[in-house]
Formats: sequence, structure tokens, C-alpha cells
Amino acid sequence: MVADINIFNRFFYFLIDQPSPEEIIAFRATEEESERMAELIEKNREQGLSPEERREVEYFTKVEHLVRIAKARAFGKLGGLPVDE
Repeated sequence: MVADINIFNRFFYFLIDQPSPEEIIAFRATEEESERMAELIEKNREQGLSPEERREVEYFTKVEHLVRIAKARAFGKLGGLPVDE
């Protein structure tokens, strides 16, 4: 489960650097992270996932949710969506 911890740490440290709204909107999973998720999705379709792999998918999903929230707020700051202060 090292990959999923890395994506959270990468996003966390990215936010600590106080990125601009544009930088937040541009934040993406790395190629390695994207490939891992694609691998797990395919494996789930073909044979199912182990409990450890299911936890990994759940973790990635939670981080993705946090990223989407940050992006929505960034769009709001740029005038695209209302932002609650």
C-alpha cells in the first residue's frame, strides 16, 4: 500500500506549498499512480481484488475526493463556482 500513501503525501505537501488556484486545477495523478489504478480496475473486472488491493482502491478514491474538493474551491476562487468562506 506504499503507492497510496505516496499519493496522499504528494498532495498534502503540494498544498503546504500554497499553490495558486491554477496550480491546484492542474494537479494530476502521476503516470505511475494512474497505471496502478488502471491495473487494479482491470484486475477487479477479471478476477477480483484482495482485501489489501480493495483498501488501496478505497484510499485512492478518498484522495481523489479531496483533490476534487480542492479543485472545486480553486475554480470558485477564479470565478467559476461559488466558494463558501
